[in-house]
Amino acid sequence: MKSNVVGNITRKKDMKMINHESYLPTLECFIHTLPDFINVKDGQGRWIEANAVALDVFHLPRDVDYRGKRDSELAAFTPFFAESLQFCEVTDEQVWKDGQVVRGREEIPQPDGGVRVFDTIKVPLFHEDGSRKLLIVIGRDITEHDRAHHELEESKQRYRSLFYNSPNAVFSLDLNRNFSSLNSKMVALCGYEADELIGKPFSTIVSEECQSDAVKLHRVALEDPSQSIELSIRRKDAKIVDINLYEMPIVVNSETIGVYGVAKDISDQKRSEQIIHHMAFYDTLTGLANRALLTKTIEDAIEDLRHHDRSLALLFLDLDNFKSLNDTKGHSVGDQFLKQVAERLRTCVSSTKDLICRLGGDEFVVLLPTVTNCTEVRNVACKILNSFEKPWYLEDEKLVFTASVGIAMTSDSHQSAERLIRNADIAMYEAKRKGKNTYQYFDQKLNERIHRRFEIEKSLRRALECEEFKLLFQPQIDTVTKAITGAEALIRWEHPELGLVSPGEFIDVAEDSGLIVPIGKWVIREVCAYIKKWIDAGVPLVRVSLNVSPRQFQDENFVDYFTQVLSETRVSGKWIGVEITECGIIQDVQYAQKTIMELRKMGIAIDIDDFGTGYSSFSYLMDFPVDKIKIDQAFVKDMHIEKAGAIVKSVISLAHNLNMLSIAEGVETEKQSTLLASYGCDEQQGYFFHGPVDEVEFIGLLTSGL
Repeated sequence: MKSNVVGNITRKKDMKMINHESYLPTLECFIHTLPDFINVKDGQGRWIEANAVALDVFHLPRDVDYRGKRDSELAAFTPFFAESLQFCEVTDEQVWKDGQVVRGREEIPQPDGGVRVFDTIKVPLFHEDGSRKLLIVIGRDITEHDRAHHELEESKQRYRSLFYNSPNAVFSLDLNRNFSSLNSKMVALCGYEADELIGKPFSTIVSEECQSDAVKLHRVALEDPSQSIELSIRRKDAKIVDINLYEMPIVVNSETIGVYGVAKDISDQKRSEQIIHHMAFYDTLTGLANRALLTKTIEDAIEDLRHHDRSLALLFLDLDNFKSLNDTKGHSVGDQFLKQVAERLRTCVSSTKDLICRLGGDEFVVLLPTVTNCTEVRNVACKILNSFEKPWYLEDEKLVFTASVGIAMTSDSHQSAERLIRNADIAMYEAKRKGKNTYQYFDQKLNERIHRRFEIEKSLRRALECEEFKLLFQPQIDTVTKAITGAEALIRWEHPELGLVSPGEFIDVAEDSGLIVPIGKWVIREVCAYIKKWIDAGVPLVRVSLNVSPRQFQDENFVDYFTQVLSETRVSGKWIGVEITECGIIQDVQYAQKTIMELRKMGIAIDIDDFGTGYSSFSYLMDFPVDKIKIDQAFVKDMHIEKAGAIVKSVISLAHNLNMLSIAEGVETEKQSTLLASYGCDEQQGYFFHGPVDEVEFIGLLTSGL
């Protein structure tokens, strides 16, 4: 039993004799009605009177004859509390010696392992001659109060720890939106010292354009604490910082007295999003729109046709003999020329609604979304061709170039963007066939081209039945060790008449016709069969990735078929990777998320293919468990351009920050490989290391290395 003297209540005083016998009946009545324990002892420490509470404190039997016995003698009746009773004698003796009222805190161990805490007062009474008369001991059980006090104190400490040690910027505002507290992270975020903002309105640090949003959030947060917004604040040094702000009410005794705010600096995220957005929708070389933005704009314009009596026109432009410029002058001169072409095209359109796009290479598109007649379109086509009549100056050399333009128009609101681009592309090739430096409309005279596609489709159906497809494997290389870390399975078509046909000639037809689904199933089964064969032969294995088209990925039986093939071939999913394009994911985000999770459960790795050529965004990267980001070869090719290099570097950094690997495809030169290594790219793939090979040669590479 522990005693802690916390203070003196009275000093020693002379007291008159008290006639114990005369007051005893009244005293007994008094002490037995109190909820506190009371124990009266004589000058020799013998118990005179005690209430039931006092007996219960030491677990003394109610029928025990305690009167006339000391604490140490009573210990025999309650062995567990013997030490506590003996300790009482010690503290009582000290009170007698001090000769004054003592208030203390006493802890009494309990049989169940707990401790009861009492707030005690010991009052010594003396005869007139100074000899000891009575000692009155009063104790109140404050165990629960003490526990509540400790819990409250712990809660306060937890709050202070959370508030001041939070990794986020945390602050509190009163109902007038004035600062009442800030943690160190908030001080660092806004650049003000705490005492500079305490009592000042929150609007002090909010940028002008975000003032109304901040006020609205505060008003909403008082009722619904689940709200957050993104806004910008102005630091003391005038620097603008983007933050994500979450506010919640401060409720005390059921009354709201203010709000807490939690702010997170998202400036880096915003900058990354801007880079990704620019990479997703703009060409790194010319600054023009890219295919993704073009497709989106066309789709919006087609939808607009439902409400307006007009047409849209798409002019597909290809430079004549551009390849010869690259071959003779080099790619850097070719890039300079493409930039000049972009500038001249900007002078050929007048409406702000018109869009100029570079699809890639020397292909450009001009979209006129609001035309009323063919004359408007013809005038723009003539402006483009006329602009090429002016000489071009490259490295102080005067050169002459021409262009061929294909035109596709539609007023059909059911037309697709891809079909419109394809029609204009077909018309452009017709213009080249007619001698170049001219324009050509897409019309029924080009049905032969469509018929050709139909023939390809028929051949594709036969190709599946006649087993005309085969797989090649292109190694994927670790940037640091140069070891083979994986391979991409690439489909090839051995046409009985045309010979080896590349995927670029038949994949689009297969996608449009739906044949891509059975072709994709064939690829899955072939890859698994090869892996099983290599396992049985003891070949050192690496993960083999296969391309999955958007249509195949959206097929409802895709996962079930994959599961079936893995089971039948007895191949673990850990040896398989699936490359999915961004477009394949965003068609149905919920379905994509479910499908990817099911693939991951089988151990199959998920790679985002051609990253940057579709609708690149943070949302799906954060929502989907992606293993690897594959940088499109178009960006790898343009890495020597400062902006393109910065984008590639940003994508690699983004992958690493999201705990993903990065791989670059289309690596064709040592310079590109070295530059990627300096950027921290994890893996590389391309002809600089090795082109696609058949199974036999690939096994040789796995066995002996590159």
